[in-house]
Amino acid sequence: FEASKAFTIIFNVEVTMEEEEGKHLQVRLNSKEEKYAVGDSPFSIPSNFGCEALSSLVNDLLAANDAGRSAVEFDFLLVDELLRTSLEESIAERQLSSEITLDLVYFPKNQAPESEGQIVVNDWISSVDCFGSYILSGSYNNNAYIWYRGSGQCLGSVEHQSSLKSVAWIRQGGSETPLFITGAVDESLSMYQFFPEEGVCRCLHTFVGHGRSVDCLAVDQLGKRFCSASWDRSIRVWSAVPDGLSEAAAANGNSKRMKPCSDAGAAPPTERQALITLTGHSEAVSSIAWLDSGSIASASWDHCIKLWDLDTASHTATLAGSNVFNSISYSPLSRLLASGNTDRFVRLWDPRSETAVVQKMLRFHTGWVSTVDWSPTNEHQLVSGSFDKTVCQWDIRSPKAPLFSMTGHSDKVMCVNWSEADLIASGGADSQLRLYKT
Repeated sequence: FEASKAFTIIFNVEVTMEEEEGKHLQVRLNSKEEKYAVGDSPFSIPSNFGCEALSSLVNDLLAANDAGRSAVEFDFLLVDELLRTSLEESIAERQLSSEITLDLVYFPKNQAPESEGQIVVNDWISSVDCFGSYILSGSYNNNAYIWYRGSGQCLGSVEHQSSLKSVAWIRQGGSETPLFITGAVDESLSMYQFFPEEGVCRCLHTFVGHGRSVDCLAVDQLGKRFCSASWDRSIRVWSAVPDGLSEAAAANGNSKRMKPCSDAGAAPPTERQALITLTGHSEAVSSIAWLDSGSIASASWDHCIKLWDLDTASHTATLAGSNVFNSISYSPLSRLLASGNTDRFVRLWDPRSETAVVQKMLRFHTGWVSTVDWSPTNEHQLVSGSFDKTVCQWDIRSPKAPLFSMTGHSDKVMCVNWSEADLIASGGADSQLRLYKT
């Protein structure tokens, strides 16, 4: 990058500031993408510059070498936190010296999610999970529905005897007839196989053991096992591999195409018992998450997150909170747990830490945080839903404000899902399933 051009641009910036009398700071601008790099030399920049002014400066520097380049909006990172105020305010907040050279890392700003429309069901939507072009939702009207993402068409449904509290896909690679599980208020827990061509869902297995409502489900990354948790305060681990399919075949996505319900000779569902039963919570278990293939985390109304080792079927640690936990989600990328509680905050926890201390709090919601889910591809981003009717997309490096707040729900948000990298789904007490393309 030519130093003379850089000097001219900085000089012009300073002149157009109408002889700005404020302080200037020495700032080094760094990009991990070569096409956006402006060199290693520090610049003297007015201390009242914020994100917008810095973004304009970087674009001017880049245009000096390529006049035809389109402008790009950038975000800036200072000491592992996104810049949301002026440089002067930011260094004061972080207690940094104005005499040092500041290192700012910049990258293209996230684009706002675009609405892909909504699907209306005739009762509260308690749970949602996305898998490719299929969207699975559970509702208080006793039904699980499978929707096609492109059109919003209902491809199939399963009716239960009571309200559904949780649904989840069992991801098995490129299975042509995917599997899913449902948990309901009447203690029932079932596995189904979906046949898209016929629009049929066949019940393969029922799972017996819970004594109260089955409130949450989580499937391991390989699709071999899943766990369920209940109002009865227990957690149970089950095989997710249907009869006649080996674990190796399930992990590779080689599921057999069984006969749908309408076919003559289709076998009735078989009953299964839990592989492992875990007890220790003193109140209802509200959420569960897999940490890896051998450990899980559970959150409860007893104000605790408990960590469990499945190889020994034992409790290994407790993360104590100050109020009820509504939801947890684990990111294998950041290795952090996010929690939503009966207050306004999203909290981040490190399950590896020997001290049960909150690592960070994300502040924006004005009502209970009912649901959280991490991005499957970005270690810094997650989504949350709240009783304040909003869905927020967060970068955890900006704890005081979300990247985007999505409005549209007219009642409390009850579930969010970010299983597919380019799709956020949310369901609420307004009976709406809303989709956002990211």
